[in-house]
Amino acid sequence: MEKQRKRFLPELTEFHDYSWVIYLIIFAVYYVFDFLVSILLPNPMGLSFITYIPLLLIVLYLFRGLLFRDLKAFAENWKRYIPFVLLGLLVFNNLPIIGIGITHLVTGDIVPPNQQALDSAFSQTPFLGLFMIVIAAPIVEELMYRRALRELVRNRWFYYALSALLFGLTHIWIGFIFPVSFVYSITYIISGFVLAVIYERSNNIWCCIFIHFLNNSLGMIAMLAAQ
Repeated sequence: MEKQRKRFLPELTEFHDYSWVIYLIIFAVYYVFDFLVSILLPNPMGLSFITYIPLLLIVLYLFRGLLFRDLKAFAENWKRYIPFVLLGLLVFNNLPIIGIGITHLVTGDIVPPNQQALDSAFSQTPFLGLFMIVIAAPIVEELMYRRALRELVRNRWFYYALSALLFGLTHIWIGFIFPVSFVYSITYIISGFVLAVIYERSNNIWCCIFIHFLNNSLGMIAMLAAQ
């Protein structure tokens, strides 16, 4: 009888250098700042775009080894990883329809305030907005919500839940209205869950980054086409 192979989550190989601890602290400080800005300023996305740049530079420096190693593995074994990206992109774009439907039933709207703010800011600073949404956000967010959380959570299902929940909640701060904003988070929570599963299955952070990149790119193309 063939011995069944157990599927393990990524090993905690880089915790000893405290890079993940530093990133978690910086990321938390950034989002507290972002939350305060969203309350105090009428149109906070422009400032959020600018402050995102140093966060990206910090990420690229702290995790250059991980990013290079996983990218090399992706390039050498692309036949293995491409199906993860294509399947993830398909699910990532269709499963959240459930959340959109619930949001529409409860609020009468299908576009969260966060997305409306992004669209408005993009129209004012298109190049900076394009860079932030398509390039910076996939790298910064996937390293946080998918990879960094693996340094703290060993239980698979708790990891899925925490990754999805944090991804959803940090996307509803703009125009936050209690409790309606929590309804808007459903779509993001579902998307975060899908990406967490993809990372657990592929064990390569670039699968999630590419899915996030392609999804945001398609969103930008659709927005530009509608203008």
